[in-house]
Amino acid sequence: LDATEASDRRDETINDGTSATLATTLSDTVSKQPIAGASVVLLERPAGASSYRHLATLTTNSSGAATESLRPTINTSYEWQYAGNGIHAATTSPKTTVAVRQVVVLHATPRHLHRGDTVVLWGTVTPNEDHQRVVLQQKVHGTWVRRGAAKIKRQRLPDGKRALGFVVRVTENVGGKEEARAVRAHTSRNAAGASRPLTIKVI
Repeated sequence: LDATEASDRRDETINDGTSATLATTLSDTVSKQPIAGASVVLLERPAGASSYRHLATLTTNSSGAATESLRPTINTSYEWQYAGNGIHAATTSPKTTVAVRQVVVLHATPRHLHRGDTVVLWGTVTPNEDHQRVVLQQKVHGTWVRRGAAKIKRQRLPDGKRALGFVVRVTENVGGKEEARAVRAHTSRNAAGASRPLTIKVI
């Protein structure tokens, strides 16, 4: 039997709610020619799982390639398997991992205030991080430093909607502009995430 090879893409990190495209190319390592019309199996192992499981069965095209678009919600490893035939040997691709970054959205109400006033820092985190904590940071001399933390829970947010989110109130006693952001540390299931920085002006 001729040896075969199933290539795979490199590891990547995506934001929660977005898609990743997995691809493999099956080829004969002796003739260097692609293997078209072959049945290949895509296996997945989500974070926390002890073994791989069947996800999809696809057929390679004329270039020996097969692709699958996926939207995982937790860090997941993938492998491609080819069972072989009378000419080509079976093969398994190298493992590739798609890390899913937590998406943190931060709002500040209001964005312009006077010294002594209170700003409400609030927002959401996906995927579901109920009862976990988000860290609030402020940029000081170019470095992000911890300013506080808030629990993520289902509650009524300042926009009037009831949702899973966080709310923290901060009294501003120093004038000037400041940058703030919210950060979620990595977990066993997801990559770390940080909101876009917000500028708050205190006069």
